[in-house]
Amino acid sequence: MPGVESLFGVPEYQISGSVRFEDGDSAALNFTPQTASNRRTWTYSTWFKRGNINSSGTRGVLFSAYEDSANYTYIGFDDGGGGFDRIRVYSLTSSSVAIDFESTAQLRDVSAWYHLVVSVDTTQGTSGNRVKIYLNGEQVTDWATSTEPSQNYDTFVSSILLHSVGSYNNASSYYDGYIAETNLVDGSQLTPSSFAETNEMTGQWIPIQYAGAYGTTGFYLPFTPIDALATATGGTITTDGDFKVHKFTSNGTYVLSAPDNGFAEVDILIVGGGGNAPGGSSSLGGGGGGGGGLYYKTGTSLAAGSYSVVVGAASADSSFAGITALAGGDGGSQNAGQAGGSGGGGVGNAAAGATSNSSQGFAGGIGLGTIGSSVCSGGGGGGAGGVGTNSADNATGNTLSFSDGGAGLAIDIVAASTNVTYAAGGKGADHDSSTDGVDGAANTGTGASGGGGSGGGAGTGGTGIVVIRHKFQ
Repeated sequence: MPGVESLFGVPEYQISGSVRFEDGDSAALNFTPQTASNRRTWTYSTWFKRGNINSSGTRGVLFSAYEDSANYTYIGFDDGGGGFDRIRVYSLTSSSVAIDFESTAQLRDVSAWYHLVVSVDTTQGTSGNRVKIYLNGEQVTDWATSTEPSQNYDTFVSSILLHSVGSYNNASSYYDGYIAETNLVDGSQLTPSSFAETNEMTGQWIPIQYAGAYGTTGFYLPFTPIDALATATGGTITTDGDFKVHKFTSNGTYVLSAPDNGFAEVDILIVGGGGNAPGGSSSLGGGGGGGGGLYYKTGTSLAAGSYSVVVGAASADSSFAGITALAGGDGGSQNAGQAGGSGGGGVGNAAAGATSNSSQGFAGGIGLGTIGSSVCSGGGGGGAGGVGTNSADNATGNTLSFSDGGAGLAIDIVAASTNVTYAAGGKGADHDSSTDGVDGAANTGTGASGGGGSGGGAGTGGTGIVVIRHKFQ
């Protein structure tokens, strides 16, 4: 067959607005729909010009909707043996492949624009009509792999999950190149003529403005340059050089007003509440509470709008813009602590610390004792930066020391060059101490320290925090 370049290439000057995605910068646009909509019928249309092919050694994803590694839908590129240069549309449910189309054609011309349309309607009775894929107005029929979805299959597009333009899950498989004129139409299976046409003078395939309805979760991205300047309300607002910092220490609402294309670049910190720690009793020291789960990302493209902010109390989650930072796990008094954003420390019967429920923290330490299960010191709670320390034990079992919690992370989002440590784990307590537990520091998500085994009182985890920062001048 003729080279793909001659079939599908479109001169760059036809595209008036575009954004360069650099995979090395982990560039992506991310959003989470507030309401689920039609997961069976939708159309995705985008124009792209490739940059580095196979530069990261992984597929470059143009668009994805992601729940976890066993449940997702994506549109991007995959490796056909000569680099990551073949269009692939893929959907996985409970680790089972539901949709898998991989082209035989290789898209390797980095000087050409391509127009891709993925048109889905799994309610169709004829299997071959459920997924239709077009390159520059022509339906692709030559596939290296073609797995049709079952009738009425629910993709993950238009669900209340993370959706990313330019990334697999906002953590990997970043796209490298230009993207322009991108549409998601919720509830309609459309053809390319809704988004492009042939220029009568030149015979070239060029973009047009989509004129129909977008549905509940649909969107249009013209990709005019992002204006970095924005205004916003909500939280306690301070000025830090060219940035406005919005700090939430209690629940509230963040309202972003972004000019021009409706997006602004923001830095986001979300920390869950730190885990509680029990008091000691009967020669059992309390295990330290886990530090709150921590999410931190700079340079996130956020759409203008109103966002609910939830700040977790002790042992409670924090959330913003569809992103949740889990609470730290509570420390254990006789057995392993609870799992959380970071695990709590464990005590009694050499119980291991609870594990983290996510990538937001580390496990708690192990509680140890050499005089059976009746004399043990608590392990330290896990932190966002490291695991909790196992309790120390000497040869006789009569001198057990306090164990440190896992390290937190130092971040300077509130004020330049002023680091604050967030989400550290609490200390585990000595079995022979009467020292009370220590509360975690407020608005840091720090786990509480446990009480000593000779009657020490319990500790309360530190409350969480949400901080959003944007450039205003």
